[in-house]
Amino acid sequence: MQARATGAVSGLLAAFAGVGAAEGVATAISGPSPVVAVGTWAIDTSPPWLREWAIRNFGVDDKQVLVTGMLVTIALLGALAGALGVTHRRLAVGLTAAVGAVGVLAVMTARGLHDPALVRISPALVALVVSTAALVLLLRGLAAAADAAPPEPGPAGPGARVTPREAPAEVTPELERPAVMIPTRRPISLAADLAGGLDRRAFLRTAGVIGAVGVAGGAFWKLGEQGSYATSGLITLPRPASPAAVVGKADFGIPGLTSYFTTNDDFYRIDTALVVPRLDHNTWSMKIHGLVDHPITLRFDDLLKAPLIERDVTLMCVSNEVGGYYNGTARWLGVRVADVLASVGIKPGADAVKSTSSDGWTCGTPLSALTDPSRDAMFAIGMNGQPLPYDHGFPVRMVVPGLYGFVSATKWITEFEVTRFDEFEAYWTSRGWSAQAPVKTQSRIEVPRPYRDLLTGQTELAGMSWAVHRGVSKVEVLIDDEPFVAQLAPWDNPDTWRQWRLPNWKATKGDHTIAVRATDILGEVQSARRARPDPDGASGYHTVVLPVT
Repeated sequence: MQARATGAVSGLLAAFAGVGAAEGVATAISGPSPVVAVGTWAIDTSPPWLREWAIRNFGVDDKQVLVTGMLVTIALLGALAGALGVTHRRLAVGLTAAVGAVGVLAVMTARGLHDPALVRISPALVALVVSTAALVLLLRGLAAAADAAPPEPGPAGPGARVTPREAPAEVTPELERPAVMIPTRRPISLAADLAGGLDRRAFLRTAGVIGAVGVAGGAFWKLGEQGSYATSGLITLPRPASPAAVVGKADFGIPGLTSYFTTNDDFYRIDTALVVPRLDHNTWSMKIHGLVDHPITLRFDDLLKAPLIERDVTLMCVSNEVGGYYNGTARWLGVRVADVLASVGIKPGADAVKSTSSDGWTCGTPLSALTDPSRDAMFAIGMNGQPLPYDHGFPVRMVVPGLYGFVSATKWITEFEVTRFDEFEAYWTSRGWSAQAPVKTQSRIEVPRPYRDLLTGQTELAGMSWAVHRGVSKVEVLIDDEPFVAQLAPWDNPDTWRQWRLPNWKATKGDHTIAVRATDILGEVQSARRARPDPDGASGYHTVVLPVT
């Protein structure tokens, strides 16, 4: 049992060394991470219901959960290989090599990778070779250490037999002279351990070296990652040619109620990028081509020199459940997409744009939304007065008011192709989601929180409502099915959400069911039909139960 446990630790160390070495090499040569490639493959091949389950249960931490799960799986497989290797070395080596081969296959087939073949495959090959070689070395050392262990003490006492090997040899007078012992020191080197087998001390020393390989590789990857996050701080954003409107009274100032503006740190992040792309604005470019008269390639400096617009826009994730919080409002700075399209000329027959992220994610957007002069779709470079954070698309992303993010909000954008909807399928439309998805009218209750015990008397209810790019004209609070018209925040920007409040509800003793519904500026009332987020956004009334004592 002890040998199995030591073998499991050996397999774990080998796996750790392989992953660490691969990440270090990937950082050194700017190649793809095998762990990220396998994780991306898992995201791409997972069914929609599984992704929705992950978002619903883990929210913005879904990627951290996936990465943690992958590393735990690699650790368990490594430990299993090591435990098996105590008695079945070939089987253990085969299992380790198979895990490494999965990483090689993933980087060869992953979307969004355009590196030369050698750069693409090198980190995964390093993981395979290092983990396999480390396991072989440790298993060999474990066996050698076991062979070198002193034999178990023999039986003692009356009647114990003494074997010929245990019998003392006859000593001749000539051999009775004292012997001169010359102390020797075994060389401390990994090469010597490989050549001559390992004793217990050498086995531990080798295990330490292999563990250090994993630590060094991981540390190098971490340092490289931190260094790549420095470029956005060097950018000074120009003043917009068209500033955002001065915001009137948009916040009621009610404790617990979502603010009109969302800070960059608190803004939701839902995407398929397992690791945030680290692009350099100095080398970034975006190719604009397809059904255009004059294809061009834009650089970041081109956007800085262009007339910039500044707009307040609420973004919405299609995975947002009824009453969910996967939305936020920011002040965006960028170049109007319609101006760029006008400069390249659109050919007849085009009705869509396919935009591509640096990680290979694709998005299909109606051309009419991008050229609508009232919508102000933009290639955004700033967010709340700062350069875009890496998490939210640095250096350039798309912002299109009134459309769910999966058909409009491409982050880390590198390609913009004018085309037709019948000529392509985007990432999510190929998985059964709608090709065109305007944001649905929705509202939620935030104050007080559900199931919070209240006292009888006057109670304030409050929350948020939105009908992005149409605007909210009315919010009704249904208290035990009886409608009450809520007050709306005075500031009304149709491209953003709007706070509502019902300040003087006279709460009576008992359990009360509270629901809320909004009406947009066109007079269309929020749908009461309960629907899942797929394929084009959730619907239904947000409803809570409030006990009053």
